[in-house]
Amino acid sequence: MSNTGCTGQTELFKVNRQVVTVDFEGGEVVTDAGLLPVRQLDQQPGILAEAARRLPDPRSPLLVTHTAEDILSQMVYQILVGYPDGNDGLLLRDDSLMKTLIGRSPDSPQSLASGSTVNRFLHAFTRREAEQPLEDRTVLFECREAQIARVRQLNEFLVDAFVRTRRKQLAHVIIDLDPTDYRTQ
Repeated sequence: MSNTGCTGQTELFKVNRQVVTVDFEGGEVVTDAGLLPVRQLDQQPGILAEAARRLPDPRSPLLVTHTAEDILSQMVYQILVGYPDGNDGLLLRDDSLMKTLIGRSPDSPQSLASGSTVNRFLHAFTRREAEQPLEDRTVLFECREAQIARVRQLNEFLVDAFVRTRRKQLAHVIIDLDPTDYRTQ
């Protein structure tokens, strides 16, 4: 979503007595409105909400401004519009469409999570022990354990979500881990 920054009005041509003109007074332009139906598809089964609920969140509840669900949703929608890096949160934190996708009013003065907040959530990063030599930083192992716990939780969640969304009970599931696109027999 962006404001063109252009001003003025240009006359293109006439059709009989009607003048066809172009101006740049349309306000903000949304190029990724296709995400609105994606948001609806997510909200009905509550995929992102449930995934966020299951993720371990090492942040202090007293210092949390953005919920885990808000940050996870922001990350997912950023990736879907071509901003895969957590630092892109800085660029998109006041974007009206992104606010709408997260469930805020586009006119809300409260910004979404910054790139730093997104990355800390993503990597369970903490500055504790930053001055110590690498071999003495036990927090690095804590961060790695938190990341592994998140992957495990998401894996369990994805299986649960898959099974829950089937209309009839499955007799068996084939998981094709081969990176080629040949059919599994």
